Amino acid sequence: TETISQLKESGYNLKIFITTKTELSHIWDKYSRAETTEKRKEVSEKVEIEKDIAEEIRNELKTRDDVVGFFKKIQSEVPTSTLLVYILGAALALRASDIHIEQTKEKSSLLRFRIDGELRDIINFSERQTELLVNRIKLLSGLKLNIRDTAQDGRFSIESQTGVIEVRASVVPAEFGEAVVMRV
Repeated sequence: TETISQLKESGYNLKIFITTKTELSHIWDKYSRAETTEKRKEVSEKVEIEKDIAEEIRNELKTRDDVVGFFKKIQSEVPTSTLLVYILGAALALRASDIHIEQTKEKSSLLRFRIDGELRDIINFSERQTELLVNRIKLLSGLKLNIRDTAQDGRFSIESQTGVIEVRASVVPAEFGEAVVMRV
């Protein structure tokens, strides 16, 4: 009662409820999960191209052939999140307007960039890499990971030294899985 008096004196309008310790604990847990979900969502809606990766892309990737060779060299060595950063960085370096990831067969997919209005093949990915990339893109774009039979649209941002770039992502069901189009 002393605390209630102090709060009222400080100008707070109070509504007093009676609850059990179990219910109060349940509400605090729910509040904590919601706060964590918001933080996770805030973090997941951005891709940051780190300075060293940006320099590597700028120095090594000047032509489509450079990009193809680069991805052949690193695709099995880097984690999915880093691979996506390299894909986005390469697309920016080549001034691509769209990035397509299309499953062409049951066990592989094709990364393509739209450069100067023409869709150009870059490299094939394995089924597992494709699945991981699609899930990473869905997570970044705020899309549902478990929905594979309906088209979904979302967006995320790329942060680099040159500024923030918005990316629209569409994931659609296709013959051999899901296809992704990212509009830079």
